[in-house]
Amino acid sequence: MTTSGNDPFHTWLAVLAGEPELDLDPARLSDDALAWLRAVRDAHGEVAPPYLPELMLERRAALAETALAALRAAAERDLGLPLDDLRPEVEAECEFDPIGSVGLFGEQVRALGLEEAKVTVADAVQTFVAHVHLRVWPVCRDHGAGLHPGLTDGQAVWCCRVGGHDLPMP
Repeated sequence: MTTSGNDPFHTWLAVLAGEPELDLDPARLSDDALAWLRAVRDAHGEVAPPYLPELMLERRAALAETALAALRAAAERDLGLPLDDLRPEVEAECEFDPIGSVGLFGEQVRALGLEEAKVTVADAVQTFVAHVHLRVWPVCRDHGAGLHPGLTDGQAVWCCRVGGHDLPMP
């Protein structure tokens, strides 16, 4: 993905970055998030900042659903427990966020890229499993310690702090 600030796409990104309620810092966006924004621009033109929040909310909700499907399946397989009660809550009108809110068991999905969304959703799934089922998930097979969600080289991973290694996240 090009990072030149001279092309129309990056000029549009600079306009969006100037809108504090959007909280878009192009330097911090993943390639996936930038690709989504490019697709928005290709499909709709240079969307004015007041019209982008609805698209961002839809994107975050879709990412939360996608990430949750993979993580729920893995947790149910590993734990032998149904996690049917765990669902994203989407609020278009939200006091604390002008864009709206995609929440999952106390976590807010603010990412526009799938890998970043997976980390937030994984944290919510872990919290749900701990609070509702009183279990730790996932656990490192080598060290018997609970794993923590994180990003390594732009990929969502489970981090084993005991062993200092990462495992792929579904």
